[in-house]
Amino acid sequence: MTLIPFEDARAQMIEGLAPVGTERVPLEAAGGRILAESVAAREDLPPWRTSAVDGYAVLSASLSPPPSELPVIERVMAGQMPARTLRAGEAAQVMTGAPVPEGADAVLMVEQTESLPGDRVRLLAHAAAGENLREAGEALRRGETLLET
Repeated sequence: MTLIPFEDARAQMIEGLAPVGTERVPLEAAGGRILAESVAAREDLPPWRTSAVDGYAVLSASLSPPPSELPVIERVMAGQMPARTLRAGEAAQVMTGAPVPEGADAVLMVEQTESLPGDRVRLLAHAAAGENLREAGEALRRGETLLET
């Protein structure tokens, strides 16, 4: 066997290579492939403000000292959108991951409340602005690089 210099071997190897084309494939079909270009997020994640806990969305500045009672205007499950804007003196029951109604600036954990008859809730603690909220784009911002070449 005859040995050739490294640079000659490298040149021969590169000479035998041919570029391959690119194609777009769904992410689930991309395993084992080489990324041709960086991939950026198309939207914020989450796309809107969501609740970090099961509880009641409120406007913190409008709350009376606990214990206090508020009417519950709606119940928002994960995957649903709130029906209307929350006003001072109202609460909306929200589940973890559910969008928080416009007008709300905090979520009081369900463990700090008592459900009352007639679509009312008793708040046993105060909620501070920003409490138990995940802001839109908190996990991922639109345009942020997800996969890099």
